[in-house]
Amino acid sequence: MLAAAGNAAAAEAIKDLKKTWLSPIPWCRRKPSCPYVDRTKSYNPIDERRFPSNGNLYFTIKAAYHTRHEKGVLTLNRKWITVLLCIAIIAVGYWQKDLLMSMIRAGGAIAVLVAILLVAITVFFPVVPFIVIASVVGDVFGAWAGTFITLTGAMLGSLVMFTMARYGFRQWAQNSLAKYPKIKEYEQYFENNAFASILFVRLVPVIPTQAVNILSGVSLVSWWTFFAASLLGKLPSNLVFNLAGSSFGHNKWMSFIIYGAYFLAITIAAFVYLRKRQFR
Repeated sequence: MLAAAGNAAAAEAIKDLKKTWLSPIPWCRRKPSCPYVDRTKSYNPIDERRFPSNGNLYFTIKAAYHTRHEKGVLTLNRKWITVLLCIAIIAVGYWQKDLLMSMIRAGGAIAVLVAILLVAITVFFPVVPFIVIASVVGDVFGAWAGTFITLTGAMLGSLVMFTMARYGFRQWAQNSLAKYPKIKEYEQYFENNAFASILFVRLVPVIPTQAVNILSGVSLVSWWTFFAASLLGKLPSNLVFNLAGSSFGHNKWMSFIIYGAYFLAITIAAFVYLRKRQFR
Protein backbone atom coordinates (compact mmCIF):
# COMPACT_ATOMS: atom_id res chain seq x y z
CA MET A 1 0.00 0.00 0.00
CA LEU A 2 2.68 2.47 1.01
CA ALA A 3 4.81 1.55 -2.01
CA ALA A 4 1.85 2.01 -4.36
CA ALA A 5 1.00 5.37 -2.78
CA GLY A 6 4.64 6.47 -3.11
CA ASN A 7 4.78 5.49 -6.77
CA ALA A 8 1.52 7.35 -7.44
CA ALA A 9 2.83 10.48 -5.72
CA ALA A 10 6.09 10.29 -7.66
CA ALA A 11 4.16 9.90 -10.91
CA GLU A 12 2.07 13.00 -10.12
CA ALA A 13 5.21 14.97 -9.23
CA ILE A 14 6.84 13.96 -12.50
CA LYS A 15 3.69 14.97 -14.39
CA ASP A 16 3.73 18.41 -12.77
CA LEU A 17 7.45 18.68 -13.49
CA LYS A 18 6.86 18.02 -17.18
CA LYS A 19 4.22 20.72 -17.29
CA THR A 20 6.40 23.28 -15.53
CA TRP A 21 9.66 22.67 -17.39
CA LEU A 22 8.59 21.68 -20.87
CA SER A 23 5.66 23.98 -21.58
CA PRO A 24 7.65 27.25 -22.03
CA ILE A 25 10.27 25.77 -24.35
CA PRO A 26 9.67 27.31 -27.82
CA TRP A 27 12.31 25.29 -29.63
CA CYS A 28 11.06 21.83 -28.74
CA ARG A 29 8.81 19.71 -30.90
CA ARG A 30 5.61 18.98 -29.02
CA LYS A 31 3.08 16.17 -29.31
CA PRO A 32 -0.44 17.40 -30.22
CA SER A 33 -2.04 15.01 -27.71
CA CYS A 34 -0.06 16.46 -24.79
CA PRO A 35 -2.72 18.03 -22.45
CA TYR A 36 -0.55 20.77 -20.93
CA VAL A 37 1.01 22.38 -23.98
CA ASP A 38 -0.32 24.38 -26.90
CA ARG A 39 -1.61 21.90 -29.48
CA THR A 40 -0.49 24.14 -32.32
CA LYS A 41 3.12 23.61 -31.25
CA SER A 42 5.23 20.57 -32.05
CA TYR A 43 6.41 17.75 -29.84
CA ASN A 44 9.83 17.16 -28.35
CA PRO A 45 10.78 13.55 -29.18
CA ILE A 46 13.18 13.33 -26.23
CA ASP A 47 10.42 13.80 -23.60
CA GLU A 48 9.37 10.14 -23.58
CA ARG A 49 12.95 9.00 -23.13
CA ARG A 50 13.91 11.50 -20.44
CA PHE A 51 10.73 11.42 -18.38
CA PRO A 52 9.67 7.80 -17.76
CA SER A 53 6.57 7.64 -15.57
CA ASN A 54 8.23 5.21 -13.15
CA GLY A 55 11.66 6.83 -13.20
CA ASN A 56 13.75 8.08 -10.33
CA LEU A 57 12.59 11.58 -9.31
CA TYR A 58 16.13 12.98 -8.87
CA PHE A 59 17.25 11.94 -12.31
CA THR A 60 13.96 13.16 -13.78
CA ILE A 61 14.54 16.64 -12.28
CA LYS A 62 18.11 16.62 -13.57
CA ALA A 63 16.98 15.60 -17.07
CA ALA A 64 14.31 18.30 -17.10
CA TYR A 65 16.88 20.92 -16.14
CA HIS A 66 19.20 19.91 -18.96
CA THR A 67 16.33 19.72 -21.44
CA ARG A 68 15.43 23.32 -20.69
CA HIS A 69 18.93 24.79 -20.53
CA GLU A 70 21.28 22.79 -22.72
CA LYS A 71 20.27 24.44 -25.98
CA GLY A 72 20.32 27.90 -24.43
CA VAL A 73 23.86 27.34 -23.17
CA LEU A 74 24.93 26.11 -26.61
CA THR A 75 23.43 29.21 -28.25
CA LEU A 76 25.18 31.46 -25.74
CA ASN A 77 28.52 29.77 -26.43
CA ARG A 78 28.03 30.23 -30.16
CA LYS A 79 27.35 33.93 -29.67
CA TRP A 80 30.51 34.43 -27.63
CA ILE A 81 32.65 32.44 -30.06
CA THR A 82 31.33 34.50 -32.98
CA VAL A 83 31.80 37.85 -31.23
CA LEU A 84 35.33 37.03 -30.01
CA LEU A 85 36.37 35.78 -33.45
CA CYS A 86 35.04 38.96 -35.06
CA ILE A 87 36.96 41.12 -32.57
CA ALA A 88 40.14 39.13 -33.21
CA ILE A 89 39.86 39.60 -36.99
CA ILE A 90 39.36 43.35 -36.64
CA ALA A 91 42.20 43.67 -34.11
CA VAL A 92 44.68 41.87 -36.38
CA GLY A 93 43.74 44.11 -39.29
CA TYR A 94 43.97 47.30 -37.25
CA TRP A 95 47.36 46.59 -35.69
CA GLN A 96 48.94 45.16 -38.85
CA LYS A 97 47.39 47.41 -41.51
CA ASP A 98 50.58 49.40 -42.21
CA LEU A 99 52.66 46.24 -42.59
CA LEU A 100 50.06 44.63 -44.84
CA MET A 101 49.79 47.73 -47.06
CA SER A 102 53.58 47.91 -47.44
CA MET A 103 53.66 44.22 -48.45
CA ILE A 104 51.01 44.88 -51.10
CA ARG A 105 52.96 47.82 -52.54
CA ALA A 106 56.07 45.59 -52.77
CA GLY A 107 54.27 43.31 -55.24
CA GLY A 108 54.93 39.62 -55.86
CA ALA A 109 53.04 36.42 -55.12
CA ILE A 110 52.90 37.09 -51.36
CA ALA A 111 51.33 40.49 -52.05
CA VAL A 112 48.39 38.78 -53.79
CA LEU A 113 47.59 36.70 -50.70
CA VAL A 114 48.10 39.67 -48.39
CA ALA A 115 45.78 41.82 -50.50
CA ILE A 116 43.07 39.16 -50.40
CA LEU A 117 43.47 38.86 -46.63
CA LEU A 118 43.36 42.62 -46.02
CA VAL A 119 40.29 43.11 -48.21
CA ALA A 120 38.56 40.26 -46.36
CA ILE A 121 39.34 41.96 -43.03
CA THR A 122 37.92 45.28 -44.23
CA VAL A 123 34.60 43.56 -44.81
CA PHE A 124 34.31 43.28 -41.01
CA PHE A 125 35.55 46.82 -40.37
CA PRO A 126 37.25 49.30 -42.74
CA VAL A 127 40.63 49.43 -41.01
CA VAL A 128 41.80 50.79 -44.39
CA PRO A 129 39.14 52.22 -46.76
CA PHE A 130 38.37 49.74 -49.51
CA ILE A 131 38.80 52.38 -52.19
CA VAL A 132 42.41 52.91 -51.03
CA ILE A 133 43.24 49.19 -51.08
CA ALA A 134 41.61 48.68 -54.49
CA SER A 135 43.47 51.66 -55.93
CA VAL A 136 46.83 50.38 -54.65
CA VAL A 137 46.12 46.85 -55.87
CA GLY A 138 45.05 48.18 -59.26
CA ASP A 139 48.23 50.26 -59.51
CA VAL A 140 50.47 47.30 -58.57
CA PHE A 141 48.77 44.46 -60.47
CA GLY A 142 46.76 46.21 -63.17
CA ALA A 143 43.02 46.69 -63.56
CA TRP A 144 41.96 43.13 -64.45
CA ALA A 145 44.25 41.20 -62.11
CA GLY A 146 43.54 43.73 -59.37
CA THR A 147 39.79 43.30 -59.83
CA PHE A 148 40.15 39.53 -59.46
CA ILE A 149 42.25 39.95 -56.28
CA THR A 150 40.01 42.46 -54.52
CA LEU A 151 36.81 40.69 -55.58
CA THR A 152 38.18 37.42 -54.17
CA GLY A 153 39.00 39.11 -50.87
CA ALA A 154 35.62 40.86 -50.68
CA MET A 155 33.76 37.61 -51.34
CA LEU A 156 35.91 35.71 -48.85
CA GLY A 157 35.20 38.25 -46.12
CA SER A 158 31.48 38.38 -46.92
CA LEU A 159 31.10 34.60 -46.88
CA VAL A 160 33.00 34.29 -43.59
CA MET A 161 30.85 37.00 -42.00
CA PHE A 162 27.68 35.42 -43.41
CA THR A 163 28.67 32.03 -41.97
CA MET A 164 29.58 33.49 -38.58
CA ALA A 165 26.24 35.31 -38.33
CA ARG A 166 24.37 32.14 -39.29
CA TYR A 167 26.33 29.97 -36.85
CA GLY A 168 26.25 32.34 -33.90
CA PHE A 169 23.03 34.33 -34.12
CA ARG A 170 20.55 32.80 -36.56
CA GLN A 171 18.68 30.70 -33.99
CA TRP A 172 18.50 33.57 -31.51
CA ALA A 173 17.39 36.02 -34.22
CA GLN A 174 14.66 33.71 -35.54
CA ASN A 175 13.30 33.14 -32.02
CA SER A 176 13.31 36.89 -31.37
CA LEU A 177 11.63 37.78 -34.67
CA ALA A 178 8.87 35.27 -33.98
CA LYS A 179 7.61 37.64 -31.26
CA TYR A 180 7.14 40.49 -33.76
CA PRO A 181 4.83 39.48 -36.64
CA LYS A 182 5.26 42.77 -38.53
CA ILE A 183 9.05 42.46 -38.63
CA LYS A 184 8.63 38.83 -39.61
CA GLU A 185 6.60 39.99 -42.63
CA TYR A 186 9.50 42.20 -43.77
CA GLU A 187 11.88 39.31 -43.32
CA GLN A 188 9.61 37.07 -45.37
CA TYR A 189 9.50 39.67 -48.15
CA PHE A 190 13.30 39.92 -48.09
CA GLU A 191 13.67 36.14 -48.28
CA ASN A 192 11.19 35.87 -51.17
CA ASN A 193 13.15 38.53 -53.11
CA ALA A 194 16.59 37.71 -51.71
CA PHE A 195 18.59 37.67 -54.93
CA ALA A 196 17.24 40.98 -56.27
CA SER A 197 17.47 42.66 -52.84
CA ILE A 198 21.07 41.64 -52.18
CA LEU A 199 22.10 42.44 -55.75
CA PHE A 200 20.62 45.94 -55.52
CA VAL A 201 22.20 46.89 -52.18
CA ARG A 202 25.55 45.61 -53.46
CA LEU A 203 25.29 47.73 -56.61
CA VAL A 204 23.87 50.75 -54.77
CA PRO A 205 25.35 50.65 -51.25
CA VAL A 206 22.49 52.36 -49.40
CA ILE A 207 23.00 49.76 -46.64
CA PRO A 208 26.48 49.01 -45.19
CA THR A 209 27.97 45.76 -46.42
CA GLN A 210 28.30 44.51 -42.83
CA ALA A 211 24.55 44.87 -42.31
CA VAL A 212 23.82 43.01 -45.55
CA ASN A 213 26.08 40.12 -44.53
CA ILE A 214 24.59 39.85 -41.04
CA LEU A 215 20.95 40.19 -42.09
CA SER A 216 21.43 37.56 -44.80
CA GLY A 217 23.17 35.26 -42.33
CA VAL A 218 20.46 35.34 -39.66
CA SER A 219 17.67 35.00 -42.23
CA LEU A 220 16.71 31.91 -44.22
CA VAL A 221 18.47 33.10 -47.39
CA SER A 222 20.41 30.26 -48.99
CA TRP A 223 24.19 30.28 -49.26
CA TRP A 224 24.12 30.08 -53.06
CA THR A 225 21.69 32.99 -53.41
CA PHE A 226 23.85 35.16 -51.17
CA PHE A 227 27.01 34.15 -53.02
CA ALA A 228 25.67 34.75 -56.55
CA ALA A 229 23.98 38.08 -55.77
CA SER A 230 27.02 39.37 -53.85
CA LEU A 231 29.44 38.32 -56.59
CA LEU A 232 27.49 40.12 -59.32
CA GLY A 233 26.80 43.15 -57.12
CA LYS A 234 30.40 43.64 -55.99
CA LEU A 235 31.95 43.25 -59.44
CA PRO A 236 31.28 46.79 -60.79
CA SER A 237 32.74 48.67 -57.80
CA ASN A 238 35.81 46.44 -57.72
CA LEU A 239 36.38 46.96 -61.44
CA VAL A 240 35.92 50.74 -61.21
CA PHE A 241 38.30 51.20 -58.25
CA ASN A 242 40.99 49.00 -59.76
CA LEU A 243 40.65 50.67 -63.14
CA ALA A 244 41.03 54.11 -61.55
CA GLY A 245 43.98 52.91 -59.48
CA SER A 246 45.77 51.42 -62.47
CA SER A 247 45.57 54.70 -64.38
CA PHE A 248 46.41 56.98 -61.45
CA GLY A 249 50.17 56.75 -61.95
CA HIS A 250 50.20 58.07 -65.54
CA ASN A 251 46.85 59.86 -65.84
CA LYS A 252 45.48 61.27 -62.60
CA TRP A 253 42.68 63.18 -64.31
CA MET A 254 41.35 59.98 -65.83
CA SER A 255 41.27 58.40 -62.38
CA PHE A 256 39.35 61.34 -60.93
CA ILE A 257 36.88 61.21 -63.82
CA ILE A 258 36.30 57.48 -63.25
CA TYR A 259 35.79 58.00 -59.51
CA GLY A 260 33.49 60.97 -60.10
CA ALA A 261 31.35 59.22 -62.69
CA TYR A 262 30.95 56.17 -60.46
CA PHE A 263 29.98 58.10 -57.32
CA LEU A 264 27.61 60.29 -59.34
CA ALA A 265 25.87 57.21 -60.72
CA ILE A 266 25.63 55.71 -57.22
CA THR A 267 24.24 58.95 -55.79
CA ILE A 268 21.57 59.23 -58.50
CA ALA A 269 20.56 55.58 -58.11
CA ALA A 270 20.34 55.91 -54.31
CA PHE A 271 18.29 59.12 -54.62
CA VAL A 272 15.83 57.52 -57.04
CA TYR A 273 15.52 54.46 -54.80
CA LEU A 274 14.86 56.49 -51.64
CA ARG A 275 12.35 58.73 -53.42
CA LYS A 276 10.40 55.72 -54.65
CA ARG A 277 10.28 54.28 -51.13
CA GLN A 278 9.12 57.63 -49.76
CA PHE A 279 6.09 57.79 -52.06
CA ARG A 280 4.99 54.17 -51.59
